[in-house]
Amino acid sequence: MNFSHSIFRVSLGFLVLLLFLAGIMLMARAHYDEMRRTQETVRLSGERATLVYQLRTIVRERVIDLNAMLLTDDPFVQDYIHMRYLARANEYVALRAQLEELPAEQDYVILLRELREETVWATPFIEQVAELLVADRKSEAGLIMREQVLPAQARVLEKFERIITHDKSMSETSAQNEQLSYQRTFLGMMALMLAAMAMVIGVGKSVMRRLRHDQASLLQEVSERRKIEEELRQARDNLERQVEARTAELDASRACLAEAQRIGHMGHWNWDITGGTLYWSDEVYRIFGLLPQQFGATYEAFLESVHPEDRAAVMEAVNSALHGGQSYDLVHRAVRPDGSLCIIHERAEITRDNTGKPLRMLGTVQDITQQQENDNRLRLASRVFENANEGVIVTDARGTILDVNPGFTETTGYLREELLGQNPRLLQSGRHTREFYEEMWRVLLQEGQWQGEIWDRYKSGEIAPRWLSIVAVKDGSGKTINYVGISRDISEAKRAERELWHRAYHDPLCGLPNRELMFDRLRQSIGYAKRSGRSVAVMMIDLDGFKMINDTLGHAAGDQLLVETARRLRGCVRESDTVARLGGDEFAIIFVEMEDVGDIERVSVKIRETVARPMTIEGNEAHVTASIGIALFPEHGEEAEILLKHADNAMYHTKKAGRDT
Repeated sequence: MNFSHSIFRVSLGFLVLLLFLAGIMLMARAHYDEMRRTQETVRLSGERATLVYQLRTIVRERVIDLNAMLLTDDPFVQDYIHMRYLARANEYVALRAQLEELPAEQDYVILLRELREETVWATPFIEQVAELLVADRKSEAGLIMREQVLPAQARVLEKFERIITHDKSMSETSAQNEQLSYQRTFLGMMALMLAAMAMVIGVGKSVMRRLRHDQASLLQEVSERRKIEEELRQARDNLERQVEARTAELDASRACLAEAQRIGHMGHWNWDITGGTLYWSDEVYRIFGLLPQQFGATYEAFLESVHPEDRAAVMEAVNSALHGGQSYDLVHRAVRPDGSLCIIHERAEITRDNTGKPLRMLGTVQDITQQQENDNRLRLASRVFENANEGVIVTDARGTILDVNPGFTETTGYLREELLGQNPRLLQSGRHTREFYEEMWRVLLQEGQWQGEIWDRYKSGEIAPRWLSIVAVKDGSGKTINYVGISRDISEAKRAERELWHRAYHDPLCGLPNRELMFDRLRQSIGYAKRSGRSVAVMMIDLDGFKMINDTLGHAAGDQLLVETARRLRGCVRESDTVARLGGDEFAIIFVEMEDVGDIERVSVKIRETVARPMTIEGNEAHVTASIGIALFPEHGEEAEILLKHADNAMYHTKKAGRDT
């Protein structure tokens, strides 16, 4: 019975052992399965975490690429950045697809779906910015960046942070569950082993070995997990360093943008309508002459800087934009603290929510004071150009006509369309030599201006003198870019000058040279004779009997006689000789290039006979004769005054000798 009992006990012990073994095996199996699930969870968590960090990095790098494209002007750099941007976009889509294919719990799937919806919403704006930057439409791209892309980026990064936080939470929960499972399993097995230890030490030892083995495996897994966590931490630190570097690059880009705004005299502002705050860039402060600590940074404080006469127009433009409009564009004056005025060109656009409520207004400010002054000067110059009586012609550096004013077309007879694209040589009259134009261009190129008298041929074929002033217009580097010619027709002035000269040096009655012009021509003739070795003769003529006719028939008859005598004298000499009236009834003749003294004697006889012919004066026959005195160069003197004195003495000797000789 004892044996049976022993058998029973052994059997019972064996049965109990089997039960304990079965229980231990079941608990060990459950623990092993849970460990496998935990390992799979850890592996999936690591993969998801790696993909999430890579996706977040790509999102940041894509926006950084867009900022780089916005700031650079080099088309080659823009193309390179754009290709890099497209590659990152494709990489992002591929990584996101890998992340969505990994098994995940419902909460994680919801977060991924929200992330996908957010990126799908933001992608068209990002692609639109890239296309605008490639098309060099930076202002529109910058506006979409500020209004859509950057807020969307912030929301996408927020989704990434939520996913990372959720993943960390799940990892921590898995670790805790794993630890609790291990504890529960360990305690259960210890209880079973303690209960079976009295009966089956060997079974207990086997279970302990199994437990130690499992513990070693678990510790190894924990060590590997810690290693993975360390690698993740290092990856996070590396990513943070990259973000800091990119942030520094972005700060440098902002500094370049501020410098560009300073150079271009254009700043930007941002008005948070809901919060009532107003942000100005540094250049806006410089334009308004304010310091940040002096400015209240509100819309009302801004209105204080607007010129009182323009304040209503500014308020109306802003209110119109707030109540239905999307933008405004206006020019107004601003008063700086020192009292000086500046002219401001403002542009602004407004952002609204889904209900149409205005949220934010973004705008630019440009100082156009100098531009306005230049425009005013240009308008004034244009009015002067159009209304000037003088003719104005503008050419390029090669002499091609770019424009002419109405004064020029009215004078020359050409239409403006006929002159555009032509060369001013179209007006050449042919009266000037090639050397004349070469000298004109030499002076113009050396001194930058030339003026003088020039003869032009009008469209009608008329050749007329003009007074022309040409000025070279240069750019900032000193290179000539235009020539401006201002001219006026001086035909009337020339005619008036000739008339005055004629009156000053000619006898008003007979039209012959007077004493002054005769002396001048005599001096010139003597100078020429000295150089050429020729002779010059001076003949003095006094009319015999003129006083009697003047007294009996009157001064009018005497004048007619003098006119007729002058005509007869001109008919007796050559074109190169000069017939002059010295006053009263005295005449003088200068003979040049005389080869034989006998020629003078023959001419003098001809003159006596011509003058002595009867004249009909006012129906009466008048008769006068000529007393002639002659002096020769160089026999009788080498100076004009001496020659004329000798000729005059000879003429008086003739009168004393009986006249008419």
